[in-house]
Amino acid sequence: MAAREGFVGGWGGYALERLYLLGQRWQARRALRRGPARASVPVISIGNLVVGGTGKTPCTIWSAACLLELGVRVAVVARPVGGSVPGGAGDEVALLAERLPGARVVAARVKSEGALEAARTLREGPGPAVVIVDDGFSHHALARDLDIVLVDAARPIGNGHLLPRGLLREPPTALARAQVVIATRSDRVPPERLAETLLALERLAPEALVAAARLEPLGVVDGAEVTQRGSNVVCLSGLARAGELAASARVLGLSVGADLCYPDHHRFSAAEWRRAEALARQADGGLVVSAKDAVRLTPDQRARVRVLEVAWRFVRGEEGVRDRLRAVAHGGTP
Repeated sequence: MAAREGFVGGWGGYALERLYLLGQRWQARRALRRGPARASVPVISIGNLVVGGTGKTPCTIWSAACLLELGVRVAVVARPVGGSVPGGAGDEVALLAERLPGARVVAARVKSEGALEAARTLREGPGPAVVIVDDGFSHHALARDLDIVLVDAARPIGNGHLLPRGLLREPPTALARAQVVIATRSDRVPPERLAETLLALERLAPEALVAAARLEPLGVVDGAEVTQRGSNVVCLSGLARAGELAASARVLGLSVGADLCYPDHHRFSAAEWRRAEALARQADGGLVVSAKDAVRLTPDQRARVRVLEVAWRFVRGEEGVRDRLRAVAHGGTP
């Protein structure tokens, strides 16, 4: 029986949720008995408590750029999800490599193995070095020096249930392991609701720095040309959150004629691409994709789209996060 939002409901959902929790606890105990793998340089994880888009990749890019500015050598480990980019790298890996030319990007399906490999690549060289693991909070087999956990400001614990009954990967009490908790998409909730969410997060993670951030749409770019406010556009996306791209386009003052949403990491078929271009012609506007979608396109397709660029922005706690990144890079306590 399907529950609201496509989750498994009823007694079946309850039973599967309990099985998931038991399996997760068994994996955690097994990792504890074996002892987590420890890299030769500090490891920072940027993860989340709930499956779906919370902004891990933009936060990873911001964190790596912050460390690079401090003269820290950085390697980023990410899973090659779906192999949806030509060459099998995965869109997140490709986007990280594109946006962080000063960092080494390591694609790894097993996070602990990827972190150890990344640390080996940084071992020889002057100055401090750090490995950042994209989505490593629940990876108990890897020792981390700093856990940054992102939650959606609107629904920090989803519907309150674990997979597959809900979206939680771990119970909310797992946030107590984190040193930094960031409420993302903070601009999508009223100030009073954001304040309530931050207080709730402080109770769940009393030892952590609790911050808030958002993704700021910067503009829609076609080469050197920026799409002007009032322009007609058609949005095409394969993101974790349906409608996110169109919402950002509207923030920029663009008129969205159609919003074509596909599953996360989706590689557009020829028919889907033709439909998107036809709708853009009918709307007498441009075809807009996200930066994450753009890396999945062929060179010919990419030349025919406009890319909506966003930037990670803190609403609260930026200096505290920077201090913790700096401390870990230099061997201190976050």
